[in-house]
Amino acid sequence: MNVFCPLEPSYRSALSSRVAFSALAKLKSVQGQPLASYIFLIEGSSVTSRGIDGEAIERYLRKEGISAMVIQLSLDGANHIEHYEILRQFCSQLTPDLWHRIRGSTVVLCHEVEAIYDYDPLNNIRQNFFTTREQRDRGHTRSVF
Repeated sequence: MNVFCPLEPSYRSALSSRVAFSALAKLKSVQGQPLASYIFLIEGSSVTSRGIDGEAIERYLRKEGISAMVIQLSLDGANHIEHYEILRQFCSQLTPDLWHRIRGSTVVLCHEVEAIYDYDPLNNIRQNFFTTREQRDRGHTRSVF
């Protein structure tokens, strides 16, 4: 019933939202010029959020003369539904202008794959899809599953 704590307004600043909006802010910060020849979208959980320094990779590639932008869409401990939610929020907030500018780049999706966990990505999906880290006010209270 959620009388005392309605779900929809409860998670406006969920962690997944902050990751997606931070990535969008990086794209929007480049104004009046092409984004980069290559855009690397690094998606995942703690392996990619702690183990990959996107800013260092971007600096190195630019030093080597490669126009690149690294966008990290990673959240420590994220399950598959949280991965999906971050990507969904990121893509749904892209304006037509940003889509047009992104099409001028080669986009490389770097998806974290863990041998055992990703062997069956739907394993335990009913136990882990409904988390406060991915729920936010989006007009409904249930995930897609």
